[in-house]
Amino acid sequence: MEESWVIKLARRGSKLFCYVLISSFLYLHFSCHSTPKTMERGTVKGILRDQFGKPISDAVVMVVSGSNEFNDIASVSGDNGEFRISNVVIPGHYILQIQNNGQQKKKEVDLQNKDSVISITF
Repeated sequence: MEESWVIKLARRGSKLFCYVLISSFLYLHFSCHSTPKTMERGTVKGILRDQFGKPISDAVVMVVSGSNEFNDIASVSGDNGEFRISNVVIPGHYILQIQNNGQQKKKEVDLQNKDSVISITF
């Protein structure tokens, strides 16, 4: 049985060849099996409603912790209950704190894309 050129070169003691072969294998293995996580910045958008489904205006909404870095910024809900917090890394897991009329509530949210709109009942 005839030896392949790989075996012939390896038998000649070519350390360089072995290093190249191993490096190529590792590069191909990790580049093919890794799943790059695309992270971008987006806006947390949502609507605050009371237990009867009516919009809550003038409530303060802020990110208090998260799986990624976040800005120390708050938003105040508008007349229709909508709020927006800009420049948040997406995808990510965050905890929002909502304050309204002396009460506060925390809500965990998973943001998978920048077009998500969350609904919060306060």
